[in-house]
Amino acid sequence: MDKPQFQVRLNEMRLSYEEKLPEKLKQIKTEWTNYLKGGAFAPAHLTEMRMQIHKLAGSGATFGRKRVSEIAEHIELLLKLLFEQIEGPSRTQQDQIMFHLLAMEAEFPLNSKLARKDFPGKMISELPDDVHIAVQGKKLLFMVEDDIECAQPLLANLEERGYEIEHFLNAQSFENALSGVRPSAILMDMTLPEGEFGGAEVIRRVNNGEQKPVPVVFMSVRKDFEARLQAVRAGATHYFTKPLDVEKIFNALEDVAGVIPRKPYRVLIVDDDVELAAMYGVTLEEAGMQALIENNPLHALERLKGFEPDLILMDVLMPLCGGLELAAIIRQFEEYDLIPMIFLTTEWRNDIKLAALNLGSDDFLAKPIAPWHLVSTLKARIRRARSLRNGTFKNRDVMHELEKLKYALDRHAIVSKTDAHGVIIHVNDKFCEVSGYSREELLGQNHRIIKSGFHPPDFYENLWQTIASGRVWQGEIRNRKKNAEYYRVATTIVPFLDDFGIPQQYVSIQTEITAVEESDHGQQSGTE
Repeated sequence: MDKPQFQVRLNEMRLSYEEKLPEKLKQIKTEWTNYLKGGAFAPAHLTEMRMQIHKLAGSGATFGRKRVSEIAEHIELLLKLLFEQIEGPSRTQQDQIMFHLLAMEAEFPLNSKLARKDFPGKMISELPDDVHIAVQGKKLLFMVEDDIECAQPLLANLEERGYEIEHFLNAQSFENALSGVRPSAILMDMTLPEGEFGGAEVIRRVNNGEQKPVPVVFMSVRKDFEARLQAVRAGATHYFTKPLDVEKIFNALEDVAGVIPRKPYRVLIVDDDVELAAMYGVTLEEAGMQALIENNPLHALERLKGFEPDLILMDVLMPLCGGLELAAIIRQFEEYDLIPMIFLTTEWRNDIKLAALNLGSDDFLAKPIAPWHLVSTLKARIRRARSLRNGTFKNRDVMHELEKLKYALDRHAIVSKTDAHGVIIHVNDKFCEVSGYSREELLGQNHRIIKSGFHPPDFYENLWQTIASGRVWQGEIRNRKKNAEYYRVATTIVPFLDDFGIPQQYVSIQTEITAVEESDHGQQSGTE
C-alpha cells in the first residue's frame, strides 16, 4: 500500500467514526439521565458509561476530534470521583457532568452530515511527509569503505538480500554522489584516509542542517569509547566492530532503512475500542508489521496460541477483564514470559504504572498517541525482544549441547571439582563408583582422602605449583580406594581463573588405566 492509498483508508475510517459518534454521544447522555432518574446511585450503574467515555478520551484526537478527547477526559475524571465516593452525585457534580455532555454534543449536531472536506481537525494518525514507510523491494544504500577486501563480502551479502549498493573508496566521491541522490541509509567506516575519525567528520558535514538526516551505521576496527562517542555525536544509529557480523548489520538496516524484515514483526492488539484498534492495526500493517486485533480480552489467550506475537499492545481499562489482569494471567505461562507488553490508556495514575511495571510491562503510553510514534516504539521494543529471545534460544542450544557432552564425559571419565584451597565441591558418579566412597563422604574433603602414599612429596608439590600458577597439569596418579585397593588414573587438572588470572577452582578429569597397566605388565612378564 502506498501513501495515497493509506490516506484513503484512514479517511474511510475517520468518516465511519464521524458517522457513528453522534449516536454514541446520545447513548452516553441517555445513560447518565437514566442513572439520575433511577435514584439508586450505585457506581456499577455507571460502568458502561465510564467505558464509553474512556474510549472517546482515547479515540477522539486520533480521528481529528481533539476537543472531544479533552471533554471526555474531564468527564472521566468526574466519573472516577463518583466511583470512589459512597454517596450519590452532588448537585454540583450532576451539573458539571451534564455541562460537559452538552458541550460534547455541541461538537456533533445530531442531524449533521459531514463531508470529508468538512473535517474540523487534522487526524493524529495522518502520515507526515517525512515519515519513512517500510517497503518491499530494493533500497539504495551508500557504503564508504576504503578496504576493498573487507567491503566485498558485505557487498555480496547485501546485494543477495535485495539492496542496491553504491560503494565509495573515499569521502570525496561519496559527498559528490550525495548531491544528486538520497540513499535510504549509509554504511560508513570510521577510519578513512582523511583521519582516524574521518567517517564521523564526513557524516557530520553532510548531515549538517538536514531536517531529516540520512540514517548512518558505522563500521570500525576500533572498539574504544572515543570512537563510539564520535559515532554517536555524528548521529549514528548503530556501531559494529570488525570482523563484521553480517546478520546484525542486516537487522540494523531493516530498522533504519525502512525495509520490511524477512520475518515481519507480529503485534497482538487487545483493545475493546473497535475503531481505535482498527486504526492501530491499519497503521502497523502499513509499517510492514502483522497485526491481529482482539476486542474481547477473554479471548486473548486463544489468540496468543495461534498467532505467537512478538509484542502485545493492550488497553488498561476494558470490560470483563482489565489489561493489568490480563497481563497477570499471560505471565502465568512460561512460554509467554519473554513477550514484551505495552499498555495504551488514558489512565496515568502512578499506582497503575507501578502495577504495569511489576507485571513486566515494557512501556506505558498515553492515549491519544500518534500511530507513527507508536510504530517507532513498537519497532524498538520488538527488535530488542527478538535479540534477547535469539540470545536465550542460543544459550539454551549451547546448554543442551553442554549437557550432552557432560553426559558423555560422565559415562567415561572420573570428574571432580575443588575450590581454590583444594576442597572437593563436586564429584560425579564415576568417581564414587571407582573410589568406593559415597558423594557425602567426598564432599568437603580434599584429594588426600584417596592418596596412596605411592608418590613422593615433590610429585604433589610440582602438581600444585603447576595448577596454582594457572597452567594445566597432566600425568598419571596412583590412588587408593576406600577398601585400600590401588588404582591408577591418567589425569588432567585444569585451573579456572578469575579476571586477575588467579585460580578460583580446579577441575580434574581422570581415566582409569589400572586394567591396561596390569595387562601390559602381564604381557611383559610372559615375554620375559
